[in-house]
This record gives sequence, structure tokens and C-alpha cells, in this order.
Amino acid sequence: RMSDMRARHPRVWNVVTGQFAREEYLALHLAIGFLISLAIIGVFALITEDIVDNSPLTRFDVAVAARLRNSVVPSALQLFEFLSKLGGRGAMTLLLFAGAATYAFRRRGVELTAWCAAFIGGALLDAALRFAVRRSELPFADVVLIDWGTGLASGHALGVLVGYGMLAYLLSSVLRHPAARTIVWVVATAMVVAITISRLYLGQHYISDVTAGLAAALLWVTACISGVEIARQRHFHD
Repeated sequence: RMSDMRARHPRVWNVVTGQFAREEYLALHLAIGFLISLAIIGVFALITEDIVDNSPLTRFDVAVAARLRNSVVPSALQLFEFLSKLGGRGAMTLLLFAGAATYAFRRRGVELTAWCAAFIGGALLDAALRFAVRRSELPFADVVLIDWGTGLASGHALGVLVGYGMLAYLLSSVLRHPAARTIVWVVATAMVVAITISRLYLGQHYISDVTAGLAAALLWVTACISGVEIARQRHFHD
């Protein structure tokens, strides 16, 4: 019976026995990672669903946002606005196509798949975060996300971590010297931190929203990178 099942339904047999082709394993790995990241957003949405204006979390968020906003000098705002644009949708779209072209030119199909999945999945998580989390608008927000109602959860921070995290992985994969790889990851981390801080100082996000966005993005980037590494190093049947 088992032999008959294997002959009649080879794909089902592979799933049951854990035998996958490289592409099948990568797809399953990314799907699980995406669902876990989505679960993080769901948990945060449940936490903030019944938040009212005088709740402890809201008071903390507003107090931190007001302190940051009041402590920044006008000249620094221009720097923060510039840093914020480095993580905007335009920059991330350009990064998506540049990385995809690089992997396509090098004929690295597994990496290309994970690269595109990382950005597409990040965009979906961004949409889920903005839709699920409905917070009141910051009293001094410079940008109002009209398209997403009053949801101001930091999908921006989520996209930045996904984009620069995958860029660091791409660059470190072509560098041979360990010190150069370390520098790439340090610079990428510094960029994510700088852009996230700039959004907080500009008053565009609450600190708890940023934390939720970064947590979901970190899990998603980890899933994408680990999926590529396992798919490259392990032996899979054709």
C-alpha cells in the first residue's frame, strides 16, 4: 500500500516523509516563516485592540513621542527627514529590482526566489500591520496615512529591516573577507537603527508600533536567510 501511494501521489509522499526538492523546501520554509511573522502582528493587534486614550501603553507611547519631538532641534529635522526617505517605498522598490537583477545575472535561482519573496512578504506584512492595528493619530504627526485610516503602526520600520537585512546578506555573500562581512552587517544595522529613530523623532510612529514592526520583520528576514542557507547546503532530491 505504501509503495502504491508513493507511485500514485509522489508529491503527497514527499510531504509526508519530509523529502522535498530544493524549491519545494524553500517555499515551505518561507511559508512557515511568513505565518509566524503574521502571528506576531496578530498578537500585537489583540493587545492594542481595546486600548483607550488613558491606557498605560498609550500614555507611555505619547510621553516618549512628545519628549523626543520636543528635544529635537529644527536643523536635525532635515537630517531625520533625509534618513526617513532612505527607507521609503521608492528606495525599497529600487532595492528590490537591483537585487533581483543581480541574482538573475548571476543565475542564482534559489537566492532570487528568496529575495523577491522577502520583499513581497514584507509588503504583505506591512499591509497586515497597518490594517490590523488601529491607533489614534499622533498629535504632532507630520504624515497622516490616509489610505490606511488611523492605523499608524510602523510598517516603515518593517520594510527597512527587511530591505537592508536582505541587502546585507547579498553583499556579505559575495565578500570573502570576514572583516568586510562584519562591516556590511554593522552598517546595515546602523542604517535600520538610524531610520527607525528618525521616524520616532519626526513623530510619525509610536515606539510600541515600531517594536511590533521590527519584531515581525526580524522573524521574516531570519526565515528568508535561513531558508536560502539550508536549501543551498542540504542535499535534496531532484
